[in-house]
Amino acid sequence: MRYDIDILAIGETWLDNSVLQHEIEIPEYSSIRRDRNRHGGGVLFYHKTILSCECIDLSSPNVECVWMKVECGKDMFIIGNVYRPPNSPPSFLDELLDLVEQALESCHNVVITGDLNYNVLSEKGSQQIKSIETMFRMKQIISSPTRVTKDSSSLLDVIITNVPEKMRHTVVCELALSDHFPIMSSYLTEKGTINNHNTVQFRDFRRFNEEAFLDEIYQEMLNLPVQSPVTVEMLHLIDTVYLWECFKNAFTGVSNRHAPLKSMRLKKRYAPWISHDIIELMYRRDYLHKKAIKEKTEISWTEYRNMRNAITQRIRIAKKITMIKSLENAKTTPKRCGKKLIIY
Repeated sequence: MRYDIDILAIGETWLDNSVLQHEIEIPEYSSIRRDRNRHGGGVLFYHKTILSCECIDLSSPNVECVWMKVECGKDMFIIGNVYRPPNSPPSFLDELLDLVEQALESCHNVVITGDLNYNVLSEKGSQQIKSIETMFRMKQIISSPTRVTKDSSSLLDVIITNVPEKMRHTVVCELALSDHFPIMSSYLTEKGTINNHNTVQFRDFRRFNEEAFLDEIYQEMLNLPVQSPVTVEMLHLIDTVYLWECFKNAFTGVSNRHAPLKSMRLKKRYAPWISHDIIELMYRRDYLHKKAIKEKTEISWTEYRNMRNAITQRIRIAKKITMIKSLENAKTTPKRCGKKLIIY
C-alpha cells in the first residue's frame, strides 16, 4: 500500500490512560484520542504535523467520537471519527444527529467516518444512514463491503459528508490487516500555501544558566499586578484570568531569552526491516485473503491465517535483527547509538 496519508482515523483502539502518548507515536504525525478501556472501544486520529488541526469539543454520553477542525490552504472542514458498538442504546442515533448539527453550525464542510455498525447493505442499516443523509443533505460515499467473512459480507465502515463533490478517489482497500477493510478518500482543497517540509520546534539549552533564569523569573513575579500578601478576603477581587495571562507572558518571555526556540527540519523515517521478501509475502497474504473470501472454506481461511501470523513473526524478528546490527555499527559513537535508539 503506497498512500501518502494525511489523516488516519482508527476505531476500537482498546486504549486507556495506562497507555502513554509516546507509546503510540508515529514519526511525523500528531494524535488526538478518546479512550475507553483495554477491553474495547476507543477512537483516535493521527494527522500530519504539518497540517493545521485542532481538536474541537463535541461529545455525547452514548457516542464514542473525536472531532477535529482541519485548515488546509484556503479551505477548512470538520472531520469526526465515530464508533458505534453493537450494543449501543437506541438514543445513539439521536445523539449523533445532535453532534452533526453542532459541527455544521461551526463549519460548512463536515465529514464523518468510522464503524457505525449499521450494515448499509441491509434495509434496516441503510435506513439509519439515510436518516443522517436526509436531515443534513449529506451523502454516504462508500459502496463496497468493508467486512467480509467466510459466511457474510457487510458495509459497516462509512464516510458521510455534505460535500461529496470534494471527495475523490474513494476506495475500500482490500487489505488483510484486520477483519475490517480500510476505507480511504481524498478531500479536494482549494489551493493555498502549503509547507512541504516537516519541522519540529525545541528549546536551545546550550547557553542556559539555571541561576540567572530563576533570578529573572523571581523579578518578574515581583512585577505581577497583585498586592502581596494576598488574604482570603482579597481573592474575590483578583482577576485570575488576567493574572494568569500576565504570568504566562512573563514566563514565556524569560524562557525565550534563556532558552530560545529553534526549528529543525525532520528527515523522513522509514522501516528498513521491511525487506523485499517480506513485501512479497504481504502480497501473498492479501491474495490468500481474497481467495478465502471467495471460496469460503475452512482450508483457505486457515491458509490465510497461517500466512498472516508468519508475516507478523517475521517482521518482529527482522526488526530485532536490524536494531541489533544498527547498535553494533554505532557502538563506537555514543551519539549515533542514541539516535538509533530514538528511531527504533
